[in-house]
Parts: sequence; structure tokens; C-alpha cells
Amino acid sequence: MWQTTKNVWKKAWGGPKYDGDFLHKTIEKVMQDIKVKDTLSNIVVPTFDIKRMHPVLFNTLEAERKAHKNARLADICIATSAAPTFLPAHSFKTEGSDGRIYDFELIDGGVVANNPTMAAVSAHQGDGPPPPAARGPDRAARAGR
Repeated sequence: MWQTTKNVWKKAWGGPKYDGDFLHKTIEKVMQDIKVKDTLSNIVVPTFDIKRMHPVLFNTLEAERKAHKNARLADICIATSAAPTFLPAHSFKTEGSDGRIYDFELIDGGVVANNPTMAAVSAHQGDGPPPPAARGPDRAARAGR
């Protein structure tokens, strides 16, 4: 059924302008098999799953906790570069720690998270309360008493 929906969409809108082959080859060559949790600093990459119609955030902290979010960086870079009308959606699969297969059909996260800064703040809010200095000057002063 999903393939039929994609074919109808392609016929109606003409499909993407570029096939993305050069981009895929270049990113694969540069990124090789590096995964999200292997990055040297914390990252947040917004994408949008067109199969499930919801945003998907890939970030270092979540990749360390959930095996299915520890995807290859090349797949995530290709997916977040797939701007609608210009490049096709990128499909890939990951495996969770329980052996369950997760299937992603992703496009550019800018369709839902045009400001990646807000996506980063959202991704890191679940890590506990911020330090007193991050809560404002008067709260930091009260915490120091």
C-alpha cells in the first residue's frame, strides 16, 4: 500500500527534482560507518517520518539509551538533507536492543523543526533540572544561600 501511495504522489507532483545519488555517495564516503553515539560532541538532528507522519529527532543522548536511535550518521545526514521536491525521502532500518526492527522513511526535519536550536533544547530537557545559573540570576543567588 505504501508503495502505491508513493507512486500516486510522484505522478501528481512529478517527484523530486534530483535523484540524490551524488549526495548519497559523497556522504557515505565521508561518514562511513560512524553512528550517532560515536560523535565527539552531542548532536541533535531533526527529521520527519513521512510514513508515520511525525517528527523524529536523532540525538547523542537518546542514541546512548535506545539502540534503535543509534543509526548510521550517513543515513541521518542523507535523510535530513532530503528537502521535499528536491530530493527523495531516505529509507533505512535500525535494530533495537530487543531485536525489533525499526523502519524509517525520512525527509528534511525543517518541515517541522525549522529552528534546530529549539529541537536541541527540547531533546535535552529530559536530562534533569538545569544548573542554578541556567535558571536565572535571582534563583542562582537563592540556591547559593
